[in-house]
Amino acid sequence: MLLGLAGNSCIGHILRCFRAKTHSSFTSPINSFQFSRSIYCATMASAAAGETRTEPVYFSDTYLFSFDKASVLKAEKLEGDSNDYAVVTDQTIMHPQGGGQPSDQGEITTSVDGTDVVFQVKQVSKAKDSQEIKHIGCFSSGSAELLPVGQTVKMTINEDMRRLHARLHSAGHLLDTALNRLNASDLIPSKGYHFADGPYVEYIGNVANEERDKLMASMNEVLSDLVKENIATQITVGDSGERIVSIAGLPCPCGGTHVKSTAEIGPMKVTRMKKNKKNMKMSYSLESS
Repeated sequence: MLLGLAGNSCIGHILRCFRAKTHSSFTSPINSFQFSRSIYCATMASAAAGETRTEPVYFSDTYLFSFDKASVLKAEKLEGDSNDYAVVTDQTIMHPQGGGQPSDQGEITTSVDGTDVVFQVKQVSKAKDSQEIKHIGCFSSGSAELLPVGQTVKMTINEDMRRLHARLHSAGHLLDTALNRLNASDLIPSKGYHFADGPYVEYIGNVANEERDKLMASMNEVLSDLVKENIATQITVGDSGERIVSIAGLPCPCGGTHVKSTAEIGPMKVTRMKKNKKNMKMSYSLESS
């Protein structure tokens, strides 16, 4: 399974790599095409025979906002009274909701015998343990009959939304790096929510009430330094074929989209620390998010 693409947050998987002091178990960075194909082939080899499969092209380039090489595998009307359909293609640049990250939105277009087909993608989804990525939405022009199997289509995503999602997701990882620099080993990340309407990371552990303001101030100083240092994001393939994303040097299995460097996250800060049952919830914000 590709970590971070289903319902569980990729941050939960940091439990086995958080505070890592070395990258010796990971391969060195490789080019985008090799990376995308390596992850895709490793995943496809373990998929069930006969299952519809979609290659996640977004793995190789967060900033690929348009793509004209996808082919339709199926287009089916959803159950119920709505006019929504699910379109599945052999490749996609659209990230499905999962791993604490929101879904991309955009459109799928083509022309068949002079008729323009425009499919508005409102939601992208991927079921747990499935390799099929579904684009959910409706036709503003044309119909499903004009999207036969094998039809080549063009995908365009909402660029502003993708850039924001990447910043928010990478910022969530940067909290972990900041804690690592502060040697706050009592806090272990367990859950992430990288949505614009109140992003946060939950940590296993506790910080005493009287220590929270001090930790928040220290965190914000370190976060400011990390952004200014403009540390490049590293994406590698692990020994078991999993995708490893390192934000400011801290590796984590993750299937999300991320910025190229910490400078692209922009100014950020921890806004609140609150006890949530047995966990500590750390809320954060981005400038202009």
